[in-house]
Amino acid sequence: ADQLQAVWNQVQDKFHECPTCKRIICPTDWDSQAGFCEDDSPRREDIARAQAEQAGAMFKGFANAFGFGDAAKKIEDAAKQAQSAMMQCPTDGKLFPLGTKFCPEHGVALVQHTAAPAKSTMAKCPVDGKEFPAGTKFCPEHGQALIQPS
Repeated sequence: ADQLQAVWNQVQDKFHECPTCKRIICPTDWDSQAGFCEDDSPRREDIARAQAEQAGAMFKGFANAFGFGDAAKKIEDAAKQAQSAMMQCPTDGKLFPLGTKFCPEHGVALVQHTAAPAKSTMAKCPVDGKEFPAGTKFCPEHGQALIQPS
């Protein structure tokens, strides 16, 4: 028990204890901004949405690199169309399949989801319009300052 406590004392500053579930959490699963584990974070949906956007951007990059950019675009368009055919809770914005009439969490009538106009989250090269992840400052091909999304 003493050896275990000594080892824990050496590493405990690298881990966090979630105030909700009381689990010990490693840094990769910790939402430092909210102070909770990712499972209990109030920003859970925002984190999942950001991870999905990153995965989508990576998929697009691979698809373009291997010549499947048109197919990826068709998949993206189909996904947007499917999302617009969803029902949305007016209380928290959660989406449900078409045909669902009431929110199972709030009991309120759902409304037809209308997709907001997509805002670009990519920085653009002023020379050729090529897109890069937001926060990238200069075009690696032209050396020009990139136009950041607003």
